[in-house]
Amino acid sequence: MLFLKLFPDKLAIVVVVILATNLLFDPVISQNTVLSGTNIKISSGTVVTSLQNLAVQNGGGLTVDGTLILKKNLVNQNPFGNLGNGTIEFSGTTAQSATGQNTIGTLVVNNPAGIDLNGNTAVNTALSLQGGHIRLGSNNLILGSTASVSGTPSSSAMVVATGTGELRKSFSGVGTFTFPVGDNSGTPDYTPVTITFAGGTFSSENYLGVKLANSAFPGSSGNYLSRYWELRQNGITNPQCNAVFQYVDSDVVGDENSISGAQVLPVPAVYFTPVNSNLHQFAATGLTTFGTFTGLQALVNKILNLNLYLEGLYAGGGQMNKAQSGSGDQFTGNIADKLSIELHQNSNYNTVAYTDNNVNLLTNGSASISIPATHSGSFYVTVKHRNSVSVTTKLPVSFAASTINYSFTQPELVFGNNLKLLADGQYALFGGDSNQDGVVNALDMLDVKNHADSFGIDYISEDINGDGIVDALDMILLDNNAAAFVTVILP
Repeated sequence: MLFLKLFPDKLAIVVVVILATNLLFDPVISQNTVLSGTNIKISSGTVVTSLQNLAVQNGGGLTVDGTLILKKNLVNQNPFGNLGNGTIEFSGTTAQSATGQNTIGTLVVNNPAGIDLNGNTAVNTALSLQGGHIRLGSNNLILGSTASVSGTPSSSAMVVATGTGELRKSFSGVGTFTFPVGDNSGTPDYTPVTITFAGGTFSSENYLGVKLANSAFPGSSGNYLSRYWELRQNGITNPQCNAVFQYVDSDVVGDENSISGAQVLPVPAVYFTPVNSNLHQFAATGLTTFGTFTGLQALVNKILNLNLYLEGLYAGGGQMNKAQSGSGDQFTGNIADKLSIELHQNSNYNTVAYTDNNVNLLTNGSASISIPATHSGSFYVTVKHRNSVSVTTKLPVSFAASTINYSFTQPELVFGNNLKLLADGQYALFGGDSNQDGVVNALDMLDVKNHADSFGIDYISEDINGDGIVDALDMILLDNNAAAFVTVILP
């Protein structure tokens, strides 16, 4: 039997190195500060108990290869505090804290009052949740690639990740891991996230971090979950994974059976299958990106129907020709050409809320696109074409309804009345902006002339009238609009 006692009232620096193993040791009652220049090692097989605060000064060393039981707080002043490969157990009866940048082999939490992290903490071997909360606050708890979670995670034994800090896990490859997270706002709720990686490339410094909020995601209405999770990754490329999010009954607002899992950030929102109301969980499958997840009533996308003509393709009588390539029709069916449609914020036109760069414009001048349901405010709608002058709605258009109709064939509905009057009385987008700089001018003329001189034949922006050949007909159309000083007019 070996007895070891440290006396806090002594000024001498005490260096303890315990080399024996497989022996029964009496606990050590320690109130000492590990002074700068002092190194204390708790060897494998040794159990040391500190009944008071244990402080490690900058320049001091504490290596735990056995077990260190803390009844009070740990303060490590070293900028990088590797505390060994052993076990550090927090098992006090009042709230404890771990201060400093600490790296621990196995971290055991067995304190109903929980512990607070006052610095980032890395765990390389295991996190044992015996009882009590680990409150992250603004700090991160990082589990190494081989670190596991043991104990029985629950509302009384979990990681509280409702601040800016994250519970992070490194991955060595594919596999499954459950993040034992929850909140302690009012009644503690255990709401873990289980991640299964089926593929991806994992760098040596990779991690997936999880934090959450016990509140509704901003803008939620109708039927939804009053909880959301934020997942953020570093060093994982081309991830392929599934996730399961666990919530509690009190998170449900409205009809649970009307709620589906959703990834709300980044936008546009992606909806998954309806929640499992029996298990109070939802699955997000086929993930290749991470972001913010919650439960919402699945909304139906909106349909935007537009009507417009292109000067270059217009054939008369409300019909357009089909754009040609060097070998015939560029597009199948009754598609005349392609458009880009943008939604711009009504308060700041320079902010683009949504873009679709592959919209079919039919020969009758109609175009329809699906707009994500999350875009329910009012937006300026801008139409762009490869060699036409872009146009914008006169005023912001409301997207509150499920179907929105708008015509760009009437000048009074277009910002700046910026349309071309055609021979049959119809209005169309001005043609000739081949370089898409917003102005029909000599630069476009030079571009078109160069292609005409080299007998340009193909589906190219210099073919202003879309007949598949760059020639004098394109030059005439462009020259007329350049002489009229045609430019784009924006809000």
